[in-house]
Amino acid sequence: MLRAFLNNPIVVGFNVEKSSKSTPFDSTCCQIVKELVDNAVDSFANQSTGNGGCNSITISLDQTSDNNFLILTVTDNGAGFDNLVANVNAFQSTKIISTSSTSAPTPTVGKYGIGLTLAILYTFFHTLTPASISTTTANSPTLLTCQFKPDEATDSIIVVSQKHQPTPLQTSGTTVSVLLPAISKTSPSISQMCDYFARFHLSIGLNVSILFHAPTLLNSDFRVQPKSSVEEGFGEYFGDRASPISSDNVGSAVVEIVKDSFSLGISMVVDNEEEEWEEEEEEADQVDGHVAKMQLIRLVNGVPLHDCADAKACALVLQLPFLKCWRTYGLNVTASPPTTNLVPTFDVKDVVSLGLDAKSQSQLNTLPAGLRLKKIICVVNVRAKTDEVAFPTLSKSRLPQGDSRMDNALEVGVKACLAQLAGAGGGLLSEPKDLRREIRLKVDVPAISEAMGSVIAGMRSKKRRERACDGLGLGLGLSGGSGSGRGSGGGGCSSKEDIAQALSVRLKAVIEK
Repeated sequence: MLRAFLNNPIVVGFNVEKSSKSTPFDSTCCQIVKELVDNAVDSFANQSTGNGGCNSITISLDQTSDNNFLILTVTDNGAGFDNLVANVNAFQSTKIISTSSTSAPTPTVGKYGIGLTLAILYTFFHTLTPASISTTTANSPTLLTCQFKPDEATDSIIVVSQKHQPTPLQTSGTTVSVLLPAISKTSPSISQMCDYFARFHLSIGLNVSILFHAPTLLNSDFRVQPKSSVEEGFGEYFGDRASPISSDNVGSAVVEIVKDSFSLGISMVVDNEEEEWEEEEEEADQVDGHVAKMQLIRLVNGVPLHDCADAKACALVLQLPFLKCWRTYGLNVTASPPTTNLVPTFDVKDVVSLGLDAKSQSQLNTLPAGLRLKKIICVVNVRAKTDEVAFPTLSKSRLPQGDSRMDNALEVGVKACLAQLAGAGGGLLSEPKDLRREIRLKVDVPAISEAMGSVIAGMRSKKRRERACDGLGLGLGLSGGSGSGRGSGGGGCSSKEDIAQALSVRLKAVIEK
């Protein structure tokens, strides 16, 4: 099994190849951190922790004295391992699998039991040093510390050493310490890790505090505290904004699929303060204001999924741009062209199927999507028991396709978020009925009036022009002056412009009623 993981790293989310010495370690480093932090979050599902409900995770990443390696230590005060040695190999797990129809969803991101195995395997592959794991449970008087490494002969993780120490306090928890190849302060892996931790700000209701301490790589510690509201979470996620996120710019909904066991939580925020995406080149159409950008952040039971090349096959990523509700609110969503940024990103434009070309857009007196919306964050949190929904693939990068229940819930949830944004009255979106009305008033009416004005003014017979005007209730008087168009010599009538103006007033009055 370990050989299969090494020979097919993309299957488990590691974008490195065993035979490639030139492949940067950045992605692997970030994925190892994620695997260990995910496991730490999952440990709080087994709530015999003795920590008083103060769930915390501390991640320390520091260079060795020779600057050739990094020491990664992840410590949690979760439940700990009753049998550590039995759970370091693949597909062994202490995670609770909820089967009761009345129990709450288990807050875990996976159920396969490979996270710890992968961390041990890939750190040894790159540094040839064993991983150290210390653990204790609330009912145990001792702290067990073991060193593990992969064994090629048995194709499994084996114990190198172990010792027991007394624990004076009745606490629980686990500490995993591994040696990683050194990375620079400017490494993309650092920003990827910080982005991963920042997404925990968006996990409303996850009772976990996170501290990321990397003194040689970060100027200050990175902290995440539990959030109680969507606005609070987005405010922390965006960080150094000039002004707080307005509630008018936030929409959120929870769609229950199976009572008490499977739901979809969706939040959307419009951040129209910044001019462009960080670290992204501004494209020409963004400069013109025609295109807004939307990023999709995917969570499973509050834990961020892995953004890698495999994420493009995630059911949420594939389904999002095809939701019918976008067009209801005058928007067209398409996948953005591929970039080095692996976060699922979409182009958001004003819909063209309603006849809104550039001229019509200006007639509506509304800013195009790129200027009024600028950038959108869409957060989808799948909350489910492990036996209720197909959990992420081994790579933790995508949810399997084919679950119509989740597809329908995504449609309902996003539509509810758009309705909230439109109903806030901030000019971000128009209500569907208002959008149709504005199109009729400012696009359709002028076009119809101009066309009808040309037709009526072009009639050769004065009586026919009179009957046409009277029939439309325009109330135009006859004029002895020259008319416009082919009827100019037929006794005169109001000009094409007068007829179009009168018809426009008449049509608008009808629509206003």
